[in-house]
Amino acid sequence: MDTAPKLYAHFLQDIQQTTGRTADERKRLLHAQGFTRHSDRVAWLRDAHNLPSRAAYLISSHSDPTRPTYADSEGLVQSMYQGPNAALRPLHDTLTELAMMLGSDVTASVAKTMVTFRRKHVFAMIKPATKTRIDFGLALPELDSPPERLIPTGGLAKGDRITYRFAISCENDIDQELEQWLEQDYLATAPAPA
Repeated sequence: MDTAPKLYAHFLQDIQQTTGRTADERKRLLHAQGFTRHSDRVAWLRDAHNLPSRAAYLISSHSDPTRPTYADSEGLVQSMYQGPNAALRPLHDTLTELAMMLGSDVTASVAKTMVTFRRKHVFAMIKPATKTRIDFGLALPELDSPPERLIPTGGLAKGDRITYRFAISCENDIDQELEQWLEQDYLATAPAPA
């Protein structure tokens, strides 16, 4: 479903090539230091071992079994919907299913605070915005008179990919109108014919 685990695995391999030690070797060195905070591990790896920030961050994340990583997409999604956000998870799952059903060329990428859907470019995004609302963002061109439910994000002015959003608070908010806009957005991001 998503490319994040492949990228994470590639970054871990790259660490060995650029630093001369595997991520697991660095992990053992970290455990010997006894750091409990992620920021302390990152700082130590950067300062004591002259590692680039990206490598230090990935090694630190890799060494903490309680911290979801980009290789653990489901863990990241679960962490988005813990505690007061838990009631939003079924809405997230419904939106994910709608986006993934659009075509076999759709991929999902899970990050710490959002999930994006892409073909050639990102065309949709799910982001828990509050304890009671998910923002379902779309990458639409400027619309002369968008429906009231389709809220501008300010993305057009900032050059962001996501330009409009639906505020989703209940299953009824995921309706035919939303599905039509999502499909229109998906079709607009079709790769150019070869």
